[in-house]
Amino acid sequence: MVEIARQSSDVLELYRQHESQISAYHYARTELDKIDRGLGHQNRNPVKVLSSGKERRIKVPFEASGKLRYEERVRWWEDYDAEPLCVFGHYSNYRGETISSSRAICADFAVAKRWQERKQPSFNGTFKGCLGAVRLPDNCVVFDNGDTEPFENDLG
Repeated sequence: MVEIARQSSDVLELYRQHESQISAYHYARTELDKIDRGLGHQNRNPVKVLSSGKERRIKVPFEASGKLRYEERVRWWEDYDAEPLCVFGHYSNYRGETISSSRAICADFAVAKRWQERKQPSFNGTFKGCLGAVRLPDNCVVFDNGDTEPFENDLG
């Protein structure tokens, strides 16, 4: 997907081109249900994959943002073994959750869930969700509250 995106100079045109191709493919595949079609639009469009990741069908649906979801994001970083170091986010990982790759670093620790934290009667102004920034060559994540946390970077 990265290589496909590198060959394009217009991200909107790249998105539209793939949406059109995917829709044509789905038109011919009447056996696909709504979930499979949604997964096709997510997983076969390089713009969607690079901006929000791949997804897969799950057996037990869950509610997120008021919508019943039948799919989940793939935890791709667990198998990431490539160069360069990859910084990612938007996967609702909380700080302290283990990321098993030293080549993929999370910088978004469920910061989008702060609105839910604020609504809790027990909220005291301290957030569990936070945002981080990767600092190189120091090999640390700096959090929005000023804390820092080192990480291993085996790419040198």
